Amino acid sequence: MTLSGLDAFKKRASSSFAAFTQPGSTVAGPITEISDQKQATKWNPDPKAKRELDFWPSGDPVMEVWLTVQTQERNPQDEEDTGLRTIVITVNQKQGGQLAAIMDACEAAGVPAPAVGGFLALTFTGFDPESKNPQNPRKLYAAKYQAPAAGGGAFTPQAQPAQQAPAPVAQQQAPQYNEWNPAPAAYQQPPAPQQQVAPPAWAGQPQAQPAAYQPPVQVNTNTGEIAPQQQAPAPVAQQQAPQGGGVDAVQIQQLIAQGLDDATIQQTTGAPQAAIAAIRSLG
Repeated sequence: MTLSGLDAFKKRASSSFAAFTQPGSTVAGPITEISDQKQATKWNPDPKAKRELDFWPSGDPVMEVWLTVQTQERNPQDEEDTGLRTIVITVNQKQGGQLAAIMDACEAAGVPAPAVGGFLALTFTGFDPESKNPQNPRKLYAAKYQAPAAGGGAFTPQAQPAQQAPAPVAQQQAPQYNEWNPAPAAYQQPPAPQQQVAPPAWAGQPQAQPAAYQPPVQVNTNTGEIAPQQQAPAPVAQQQAPQGGGVDAVQIQQLIAQGLDDATIQQTTGAPQAAIAAIRSLG
């Protein structure tokens, strides 16, 4: 596995080294830096002592990688503690070690190696019961890893919203204008269809047409004289029977036309004989 990124030799004032002191200790957070591999130095409690390079019993150099994560941990005694924790990972793929645990976690996540922006949780699970040095037994670890999103920055890729097909264009309809939505000045309202009026019942039938108005003949019952015809007769609907001593000349004319004698007409209408005779003479 190739790890690259941070220059491991630059000053790291803002980060503290992760300490896995007791089983169950966990360092977790997004990865902020990954160094290049470099040869490890032997531990020396004297900070002023010269650092000696470390080698395996076989004579091969002991290599290590520094990996820094942003945790939620804070040291209350350190005002400058930002929560950054650096894990010094020895390049040793022996099962149960830090590197092997991280590689297994990356394989489970489907990626070849951790990357900046990915989320790492490394846990000290216990001691190796088969350790060759019971006084300082080898520590065992387990890890979980989640790769960053393709665009970087987030640990879970954000789902892109599905594109929706454009809504169909609404079918064009004639505008509906009313008192709340008045028509513009240039708009010409289409003419309303003319209502068909049924022709009068007598249309086309001359015999059914209303007859011309014939004013009744007024006869003086005392003298038998016929009164002159009115110049502006009232409409048929408003015509009333003569009042006072007048007789209904129209009725008398109809009875005469039916062939009735004067006595019968007088009995029927109450008109005097002189008036009946006068109307009959008009014949």
